[in-house]
Amino acid sequence: MLELLDDVLSYFETEEKIRMELKSYDSLYYDIQTIKNMGYRFLGVDENGVFRLENKKIVEISIPNNNPCKKTIMPDYKKSMVNITASIMKHYGKPSNYESFKPLDEILNNNYKHILFLILDGLGYNIIKEIMSPGDFLYDNIFTSLSAVYPSTTACAIPVAANAKLCLETGWLGWQNYIRELNKNVVLFNGNDYVTGESLGVDIRKNYLPYEDYYKRLGVKYYDLEPSFNPNGFADFNDLLKTFIKIQNSDEKTFTHAYWTEPDTTFHINGVHSSAAFLKLKSLDNSLKNILSQIGDDTLVIITADHGHQDVEAIKLYEFEDIMKMQKRLPSNEGRCLCFTIKDEYMEEFPILFNKYFKNIYDLYTKDEFLSKGFLGDTKKYGVHPRLNDFLGNYIAVAKSSYYFEYVKSDITFKATHAGLTLDEMITPLIIYSRKIDKK
Repeated sequence: MLELLDDVLSYFETEEKIRMELKSYDSLYYDIQTIKNMGYRFLGVDENGVFRLENKKIVEISIPNNNPCKKTIMPDYKKSMVNITASIMKHYGKPSNYESFKPLDEILNNNYKHILFLILDGLGYNIIKEIMSPGDFLYDNIFTSLSAVYPSTTACAIPVAANAKLCLETGWLGWQNYIRELNKNVVLFNGNDYVTGESLGVDIRKNYLPYEDYYKRLGVKYYDLEPSFNPNGFADFNDLLKTFIKIQNSDEKTFTHAYWTEPDTTFHINGVHSSAAFLKLKSLDNSLKNILSQIGDDTLVIITADHGHQDVEAIKLYEFEDIMKMQKRLPSNEGRCLCFTIKDEYMEEFPILFNKYFKNIYDLYTKDEFLSKGFLGDTKKYGVHPRLNDFLGNYIAVAKSSYYFEYVKSDITFKATHAGLTLDEMITPLIIYSRKIDKK
């Protein structure tokens, strides 16, 4: 048997049992098929994540437990991005259907003339505490921790930060989703076909998932500072911050919404605990410390993140032919919060097979279970956006370990990513800076 299998780390055989450990998930599907072709039948998974197959002997297949289940946390919609935006709206006398975050309300009561609300993509609370130290701007000015909205990913959280509503109302669930009219999985931010990368010539926000930026109706002069992918955006973080310094010199009241793509990009490519990640964080920190030291006494800086990051290993889900043949269409959303739409004839079989492979690293929910557990918020209060029926499909797999599903062949393998429920992904910082606070 051994010579027919790939990726075997260790192999032990007795008269009653064969026990083997594979290096990773990469060859799991093929090795199980090889063993089944020898006449063994698949009995399932035990509590320790061992795949048992049986004929005359029991065959136990296991994966090294170097990516065990992490501590997880459900989203808290009393201290999340949507509550921060509710506080900002409250400060400017605008109503919100969401509860404001009272600790921020108290700070805003100081009646600042200029407010900067800056989102640093991927800047988790835990990584600041692990990598940064006293004397660093980000470390010294942490006010408290927040919960990410769910899924803990940019395409869900950034529309919350701009529209002040959860995805239950806007429909912005994740990176790419199924647009029925196009019969394709489309990257929501840029309108590209997720599989081919080609532009479909559509504006998803304008034509399919519209929302209004709340800060445009606060009753004060507003600014939106973005990276260079937006018209008039910035190629350099320092230039973005320097522009805000000019804004806060104005005599009229202003509100500035700002977003930056780092440290998310660096984390994805290099991992959270890489030297590149450390250098990127120090660079961001130095820019904030040096430039924001120029703000006046009537300026408040609020910094948070859309999500954190989890170091990961990829599972090539597209190689699991028995799983993929059950799909009515390509899985969608995010590799750590993956939505499956299943062919009618496999509706009962799919969760059984999925859990045989992945129950120790993912939790699988039906769409009704996912919604009723409050992952996206209170459905009774806010309803469910009509497109979420398509987007969520029949089953949603939520990551609870250090793996992510690569469900389309890609030249890029992430070293870190997000959209799962681990603490590193779900806990974000609330950083508050003002000269008034410094002087107290």
